[in-house]
Amino acid sequence: MKKAATKVVSVILALIFVMSCMIFASADADIQLKFNQDGKFKILHITDTHQDSSGEKVPAFIAEALDYTKPDLVVFGGDNQVSNGNDFQKVYDAIESLVKPIVERGIPFALVFGNHDDQEGFSKEDQLKIFQSFPGCLTYDVEGLYGCGNSNLPILSSDGRRTAFNLWFFDSNTYNPDESQGGYDYVREDQINWYKTTSEALERANGKKVPSLAFQHIIVPEIYDIFLRSPIKIKNFTFNGVNRLPIPDLTKINGYILEPPCPPNYSAGEFDAWVERGDIIGAVFGHDHVNNFIVNMKGIDLIQTPSACFENSYSTNFYRGARLITLDENDTSKYETEIISYIKVATQKDSKLGNVILSKHFGEDILLPLEIIGKAAMTVIKTVFSILHK
Repeated sequence: MKKAATKVVSVILALIFVMSCMIFASADADIQLKFNQDGKFKILHITDTHQDSSGEKVPAFIAEALDYTKPDLVVFGGDNQVSNGNDFQKVYDAIESLVKPIVERGIPFALVFGNHDDQEGFSKEDQLKIFQSFPGCLTYDVEGLYGCGNSNLPILSSDGRRTAFNLWFFDSNTYNPDESQGGYDYVREDQINWYKTTSEALERANGKKVPSLAFQHIIVPEIYDIFLRSPIKIKNFTFNGVNRLPIPDLTKINGYILEPPCPPNYSAGEFDAWVERGDIIGAVFGHDHVNNFIVNMKGIDLIQTPSACFENSYSTNFYRGARLITLDENDTSKYETEIISYIKVATQKDSKLGNVILSKHFGEDILLPLEIIGKAAMTVIKTVFSILHK
């Protein structure tokens, strides 16, 4: 009797899920991103939330971060939900808790997937359907490409007459099935070819290249070009055939690197394609939880956002947060950005975060001016590096 009742409940839940997908997918197909009348467009990048089905901390942070920044679009950067197994209801509840503060405020959102999202068996395709069941989800999946969620979203000018900017979303996939290459998976050739042909089509339609930002979970291996070369091979520090030391050239970094970046060991030429096309001004990544930096390479900013996971992942509340990116219609060749840290949001008047986000480790919730201390230390280190390079 219990088994029969369970099956009935499962069927009902599945029907509700399918019906909601049909309703909201068609409704949100008409949503068009557009610069505001003041010429600005704000994107809040929230990554590595690692949300489980019962977590309250991440939604609390998201809600207050939204009220603080008032973005025009939210982008989830991958590893959005984990530890929920292959249980539909748990996965649904986790995703719902992430998007609820966004939906309540009527803000559109998009996403990419990370290497952990489907590690417990619930496919990215089925997760995307759940995200799409909520109003405001703009992510779709270009059919036939490797991975899930590869897509692009144009942003119209404030008068609605032209495409003023573009957003790319790439699935950086999970783990490389080729044991000889090892490590994390990489953006595949068909994804890169889709990007190039779509970029060319946008250029033809607009009479010029359309400035863009790219979003994906795992950073490109070219980040290690700023790390010092090594005369010997060090395990996990050889990228594109070049041996590296775990020591970055800090003169080239705006921000801080507190852990070695973890890109794939192999590249199919994604970054080279970006350089060749010349339309991407910056690429935004997650994955490396305690890093927060911008590195310019060949005219493209590699932008790292720290983790916003407050439940079950490494890092501390000193480093957790999101990244706000502000575009200006009057000069789309650049952008402004800042980290919306837990500390910054929690110290706002009337913030309730200190009552909700309580850590298990001593000192994580003490609101110290760590950013100021870190920036001062980084300035000293950069000065030393500059002297050594002369």
